[in-house]
Amino acid sequence: MSGFCGWIATAPQPEAEHALRQMADALPAYGDVQNATAEQEWFGLASRARKSNGAWFQDERICATLEGYPAWSDPELASFAKEHGQGAALTKAYRQHGKGLLERLHGPVSFAVIDLENRTALAAIDRAGIQTLSYAETSDGLVFGATADSVRAHPAVTATIHPQSLYDFFYFVDRIPAPHSIYQEQKKLVPGEYLTFANGRVEVARYWQMPYRDNVAGDPETLKRELLEHLRAAVAPVAAHPNLGAYLSGGLDSSTVVALLSEQRSSPLKTFTIAFDDPRFDESPYADLIAKRFATDHDNYTVQPERVEEIIVRIAQAYDEPFGNSSAIPTYLCALRATEAGVAMMAAGDGGDEFFAGNARYLEDQVFDHYARVPGVLRKGLIEPGLAVAPFGDRITLLRRARKYVQLASMSVAERFVRNNIFIERDYREIFSPDAAAMIDPQGPLRFVEAMYETPASQDKLHRLFYVDQRLTLADSDLRKVCRMCDLADVEVRFPFLDEALMDFSARIPPKLMLKDGRLRAFYKEALAGVLPRETLEKSKHGFGLPYVRFLKESPMLRDLARSSLEELKDDGLFRADFLDRLAQRLDSASNGQEDSAIWDFLVIRQWFGSRQGFTFA
Repeated sequence: MSGFCGWIATAPQPEAEHALRQMADALPAYGDVQNATAEQEWFGLASRARKSNGAWFQDERICATLEGYPAWSDPELASFAKEHGQGAALTKAYRQHGKGLLERLHGPVSFAVIDLENRTALAAIDRAGIQTLSYAETSDGLVFGATADSVRAHPAVTATIHPQSLYDFFYFVDRIPAPHSIYQEQKKLVPGEYLTFANGRVEVARYWQMPYRDNVAGDPETLKRELLEHLRAAVAPVAAHPNLGAYLSGGLDSSTVVALLSEQRSSPLKTFTIAFDDPRFDESPYADLIAKRFATDHDNYTVQPERVEEIIVRIAQAYDEPFGNSSAIPTYLCALRATEAGVAMMAAGDGGDEFFAGNARYLEDQVFDHYARVPGVLRKGLIEPGLAVAPFGDRITLLRRARKYVQLASMSVAERFVRNNIFIERDYREIFSPDAAAMIDPQGPLRFVEAMYETPASQDKLHRLFYVDQRLTLADSDLRKVCRMCDLADVEVRFPFLDEALMDFSARIPPKLMLKDGRLRAFYKEALAGVLPRETLEKSKHGFGLPYVRFLKESPMLRDLARSSLEELKDDGLFRADFLDRLAQRLDSASNGQEDSAIWDFLVIRQWFGSRQGFTFA
C-alpha cells in the first residue's frame, strides 16, 4: 500500500496546489508506483499507488481514486470494471448509487470520491480493515489520507501528541486502536466505516459489521464441508498470481493457506519461514513438515540479534504511528527474503484465530463463568470477605490462587481481555510525569473496549470476544504489522482468511462447535482433518513472535540503543525520570517481566519520535 490523500473545503484555499503536493510527498512510495493529482481552489486529491492495485478516474464531474483488489457483487459493475477499469467502475457506481455503492463493492479496498458538481466527498475502507484511512476536520473542511503522515502534512492540520494517546499505546501494549490516533487532531476509520463531507460537515458511519446473531444452528458435517468450500474459494484469486509466495510459520492458518494454494497451482509454491534458536518461539520444524508435505520451494531463515540490530530503527520509523509489535521484525525479514527470491505477492494466514476460535483467552475466560453462577449473597457475603481476611493468604499457594481467581472473576469480560499491560505492575502515575498524568483518563481505554464488547447484536460471549479481537488484535495490530512490513520489503500481500464470504460464513457456525470439548479451533481442526497432517492439527499454539527481551539484554548494540532511548525520553517531560532509570537498570538483569517487555515499546516510541519533525506535546 502506498495510498491516496486529499482535502475538501467550503471556501477557496489560497495555497491549494502547495497543500496537495506536501501531502502527496508524505505518502510512502514503495515499489513501482504511479502518481496522479487533481486540484482546484476548494479540493485536492492525489494517488500514489502500485500499477497492479491502484485506480484513478477524473472528468468534469467526478474525481475518484481506489486502492486494493475490488470485487463487485453487481454483475453490471463487474463487467464494466473489466472493460473500462476499476476507477471508471467506482465512478459509475457512485453516480448510480451514491454511498449505496458500498453495498456492491467488496474486497480489500479503500477509495475516495470527490463530487465536483455538488462539492461533496465520500471515502471508505474495507470490511476487515486491511486498508487504512486517517482524517482531520479543519475549520472549513476535511483532510484525509491513507497515513497519518499525509494528513498532518496539510498546512491546516497541526500535530499534537497528547499524553492520553501514549497511555493508550501502553494500555493496548503496542498500538493505538482506531478510531483514535497518536495525534490529537486526527482520527482513523475502523473496519467497515465510511465518511462523507457535505455542507461543511463531516459524518462518519458504519456500512457493515460482522453478522453475528443469537441461536445460530446447523448440521456440523454440512458446515465442515461448507468451510472447506469457502476456504478453497478464498485462496483461488490469489493462487493464480504468477510470482506468488506465502508466509509459513508452521501454525494452523499459514499451513492451511499453503496447503490449499498448493492444490490449485501447477508449480511449487514458494514458502518462507523465520526460525529462532529459542525453542519457545521456533515453529520451523512444523513449517518444514508442511513444506515437505506439499512440495513447496521452501526458505528457512534463522534470525540472530545482529540482524535485528541492522533493521530495528528502520522498522520503528516505517510506521505512521508508534507501533511496538516486535513480530514486525520476522514479518519484514520473511517479506524481504521473498522479494529477493522474485516474489511479487505474499499470501498470509492472518485472521483464522479471530474468526475460528484460535486464541487461548476464549477458553481461559470460560472458567470465570462458573464463579458468576455462585449466588451473589455467597460471593459478596462469604467467599470474598473470607479470602480478604484469611491469615497468611499471600504465602499459601492455594489461597493466593483463589484470591487471584476471585479478583479476575469480578472483572468485566472486557477488562480481563485487556488487562495484561504495564499498568498491572505500575500505577500510571509512577510512569508518567505529574503534568502528563494529570491529563490522562486512566479508565478511558476500558470504557472504549467495554463499548466495543457490547457492539455485536449477538449476546453470545464468544461472538463478542471474536469481535473485540477482530478490531484490536487483527485490524489494529496484525494487519498493520503485515501490510506495512510487506510495503517496506516491496511486495504485495493478500489475506485469504479475510475473504468476505468466508467471514460471513464464520458467523453461521454455532459457538459451541468452535470450542467443542474445550479445544481451541475444534470445529476448524475437524474440518481440516483430511487436508493437514495430524502433527499440525495437534500442535500447541506458538504465535509469530520474537524473543525480543532476550535479544535486548544479550545484544550490546540493542542494549545500548534501548538505554540511550530511555535517556533521551527524559527530555520530553512525558515520563518520570526515575521510572526510565529503573527500566535501564533492568537491561542488566535476568528478569523477564511486564516491565522488561515494555522496554521495547519505549525504544520504539523514542525512535519514532526522532524520525518525525514539527509535532508538539499537549
